[in-house]
Amino acid sequence: MNEARDFLADLPSTLIGTFAIRNQGNGCLFSKFVNTVENRAMVESLILIPGSEPAKPSPFEGSYESLWLQGGGAVTGYTVSIVILDDARYGLRWTRPHDVEYMGIAMIFENFLVGAYWIR
Repeated sequence: MNEARDFLADLPSTLIGTFAIRNQGNGCLFSKFVNTVENRAMVESLILIPGSEPAKPSPFEGSYESLWLQGGGAVTGYTVSIVILDDARYGLRWTRPHDVEYMGIAMIFENFLVGAYWIR
């Protein structure tokens, strides 16, 4: 429970966007997201980094290589870490060296990981 409390204490107050992530199998996730900058939905693809699988099987937990499309066709790549915070919530962090960090919180709803994210 301390991990959940610590993670939640780090969340900024200004919401950036929302997302829904689907497990495609074989370590591949697909996400559709919206944010406060673009006026349309965008997509993100995530591939599990070998060796980052959790000890107990989970449809989402692990570290992933991520690419997403945003306005103007720009492709952005980050590493995404997805952890289970407690029985109901997951914590997400999108990171890459020398750039902004994104943080998210999500829950499973109808086999999707659905949540919101912030810039840290």
